[in-house]
Amino acid sequence: RHGLAATVAWGRNGQTYYGLEGNINYAGAVIEWLIHRAGLLTSVDEAETLALQAAPADSTVFIPAFTGLGAPHWAPEMRAAIVGMGTTGRAEIVRAAVDSIAYQVTDVLRAMAEDVGQPAAQLFCDGGAVRNRYLMQRQSELLRSVIRVAENQDGSCAGAAKMAGESAGLYGGDTVFGAWQREYRPQQSAAWAEAEYDRWQSAVRQIKG
Repeated sequence: RHGLAATVAWGRNGQTYYGLEGNINYAGAVIEWLIHRAGLLTSVDEAETLALQAAPADSTVFIPAFTGLGAPHWAPEMRAAIVGMGTTGRAEIVRAAVDSIAYQVTDVLRAMAEDVGQPAAQLFCDGGAVRNRYLMQRQSELLRSVIRVAENQDGSCAGAAKMAGESAGLYGGDTVFGAWQREYRPQQSAAWAEAEYDRWQSAVRQIKG
């Protein structure tokens, strides 16, 4: 009821399990845009370095709606924008772009909390973006949740392989495909997190019109 999709998560032993899915159009692709289109980065790893160098007081918001915003907004008519620039430079734009990933994930997780009736106490993360420690800490702050990062960045593939292997009798139920490598916890106050998220929401409303 809050802008998400119901999806089949997996089927096992004759039982089908369902999940909530929030499709984001531009997450990791934002970093690719910074490298290949904007020329603001020379590598993926440079994003973390520049984000940490950005002026703390800068309030720039980057909305990566290159093909509209996905869940839970579903606004295909929107287009990308940079909002609230002041004495903004390269580092501040890069940080705002990285922050946009965390803001969009927060949008989705808040919608999930509305549907489920409670917020997520923990978020388990894999994929290339988990290498960016600034992003992971930022995500933890905005969600007020513990973030656990997988040692195996291809955890989704490993999970599917493990379930297939168990069904074929190749693995036991206790087989482990990698451990949890790092944990992030919120360091800022709830009021700080809410103010940061409000800035994103205000910028999105401004572009939506």
